[in-house]
Amino acid sequence: MTRFVGLRARRAVTAVVLAATPRALVAQAASDGLRSQTVKGLAYSLPSPKSSAPVSTIGAPVSITIEGGARRMLVGATVPHMARLRDASGAERRDVLVQWSSSDPNIASVNQFGVMTAVRPGPVTIRASAGSLSAERKYAVEANPVKSLTLSITADHVKTGDVVEVSAMAFDANGYKVPNVPFLYTFTAAVEDTAVGQLAPAELDQKGRFVAQKAGDYQIIAVAPGLVAHRTVRVANRDIAESARLIARAPAPGSQLTDVFAWRGRDGRDFALACGAGNRAQIIAYELAESDFRALDTVSVDARSVSDCVVDSETGVAAVVRDGANGRSSIALFDVTDPRSVKPLGTFDDAALGAISGVAMYRKNVVAVSDAHRLEVVSIDDPARPRRAASFELGADYAGPSGTASATDVTISDGIAYVALGRLGMVMVDVGNGKFGGSPTKPARVGGFHAPFSSTHAAYGYRSRTGKWYAIMSEDLLPTAGIVQYSASSGQPGFARIVDVTDPAHPEEVARYEVPETGVQDLWVDGERLYVAAQSGGVRVVDISSDLKGNLYHQGREIARYVGADGGPTPNVVAVQPIRGGLLAADRATGVWMVKLMARD
Repeated sequence: MTRFVGLRARRAVTAVVLAATPRALVAQAASDGLRSQTVKGLAYSLPSPKSSAPVSTIGAPVSITIEGGARRMLVGATVPHMARLRDASGAERRDVLVQWSSSDPNIASVNQFGVMTAVRPGPVTIRASAGSLSAERKYAVEANPVKSLTLSITADHVKTGDVVEVSAMAFDANGYKVPNVPFLYTFTAAVEDTAVGQLAPAELDQKGRFVAQKAGDYQIIAVAPGLVAHRTVRVANRDIAESARLIARAPAPGSQLTDVFAWRGRDGRDFALACGAGNRAQIIAYELAESDFRALDTVSVDARSVSDCVVDSETGVAAVVRDGANGRSSIALFDVTDPRSVKPLGTFDDAALGAISGVAMYRKNVVAVSDAHRLEVVSIDDPARPRRAASFELGADYAGPSGTASATDVTISDGIAYVALGRLGMVMVDVGNGKFGGSPTKPARVGGFHAPFSSTHAAYGYRSRTGKWYAIMSEDLLPTAGIVQYSASSGQPGFARIVDVTDPAHPEEVARYEVPETGVQDLWVDGERLYVAAQSGGVRVVDISSDLKGNLYHQGREIARYVGADGGPTPNVVAVQPIRGGLLAADRATGVWMVKLMARD
C-alpha cells in the first residue's frame, strides 16, 4: 500500500463540521509525519518561477493580467492568484519572472507566488509586475462572520475517471448562509498500489471537481477562513478492457497511405476508400466483409499525391484532395455509388484555393481548409460543376522562417466545423447548425481555443449525454520554428486535448489522453468512444462517457489497443474510423487494417 498525504485517510468520514483553522490542518499534517508534499496537496497549483514549461521565443510580452478570487475578502482567507503574460500574437509567456506586492501588508499580504492572505478589515490592492508591465486587483477585506462549514459531494462510491462535484457552504452564527466565501479544496488519499514514484492519484480543482486515476479511499477537504470540513469518497477501478485483434489487412500497392474513409452503401454493404501518395497517387475502393475485405477498384489520380479523401454516403460522392507540385491543391469529385467502378465527376480548381490540408462534406457541400487560414465551402449540388458557396477567413497562421504554414484539418458535426489551425489551436465555425447564425453560404464563427505551445493537427466535436459540449483535438509536440517545446521519451510526441466548449465564449481545457510512449495523429468520435490513430502506438479505443477531467490514459479509460504484429514493421497509423463492431485504420507501413473488438473472457 502506498499512502499519499495521510491525514487519517483510511478513516470513514461523513459530513462533518470541524472547528479547525487551515493552520491547524497543516499542524495536524505535520504531526502525522508528512513532508512538504502535504501542503502542496492543497488543491491549487502555484506557478514556479523556474517552471519546466516550454519556452516561447515568438515575442516579448506586451500585456499582463491577474486572475484571482472574488473582490470581497474575509479576514483569514487565503487566495491564490495567477499572472498571465502574452506577446503580441496572443501566445502566453510562462518564462517571465513576476513580482508580487501588496499596497498594505497589514491588511493583506501576498507572497512571491501570488498567494494572498487577508489579515484585517480594510481596502487593499495586489499588484503583479514584470519589467515595465504591471496589473492590479483591488480587494475589500471584511470581518469574518463564518461560524460553521458543510461539504456536499455528488457521489461517495465512484470509479476511476468519474467526476465528483464538490460544494462547500458557510454559515454565520445565526445559521444563515454566508455568500462569496473563498474556499480552498484539497484531498488526501490512501490507495492500494505498490508502485514507487507514481503520478498523483487524483486531482481536485478550485471549482470543486474531483477525479481519481487510482482506486482507493479519498478524503475531500474544504478549507474556509477558520474552518475545515471533509467527506470520504471510495474509488474502484474502471475495469472496461476489451481485446482487439487484426482480422484483415490489405496492402496499398504503390502508395503511402494518407487516409481511409468508410461508408455504408445504398445496398446496405460497407465500403472504404483509401488514398495515398508515393510511387503513384491513387485511390482504392474496398468492400468490407465480416472478417475480410477486398479491393474493388483502383483509380490513378493526376496529382503529386492525394492528401485527403472523404465520402458522402447519402449522395455517393467522394471528395479527394489532389496536391500538385506547384504548392496548390484542387478538389476532385468521384461517383462511388458503385465502388466496383469509381467514376470521375468534376473538379474544383481555383487559383485562390492554395494548399488544401483537409476536407469534410456536409449537405452537398465540400468544406475545405485552404492555406491554413481560410475555410472554403464548395457546393456540389451539381458534382460535374462544383462552385464556391462561401469563403471564410480564419486568421493567418505563424509560418516561421521557412514560410510553410502548419498542417490543418476540418471535421463537421451537427453543422459545426471544427478547424485545426496548427499553432493557432482550433476554431469552431457554424456552417449549417444555425444556432450561431451560420449557414453553408454564410459561415459564422462560434468560438475557439488556443493553448500556449499548441500545434493542433485535427479537431472533433463531442456532445456528452451529461449535457457537456467538448472539442477534442490531436496535438503535435514536435519542435517547430520559433518555439522550443518539450519532447516525449520516445516516438512521435503528441496527445489528445479535451476542451469544454459548453460556453463557447469561455472554453476550458479539462482533460487529456496522452500515451507516454507515442503520439496522437488523428481521431474519430463515435457514441461514447474516442478512436485514436496513435502513430507508432497503433490504434487505441478510449471511453469518453460521462463528464471528462484529468488524464484519461491513467484513469483506465482505455478500452482496447492494437499496436501491430510482433516482429513486423513499426506501425505509423495516421487515420482511424469505427466499422462493424471494430475499426478501420490506415497504416503507412503496412496498408489498411480491420481490427475487431471483443469482450475479454
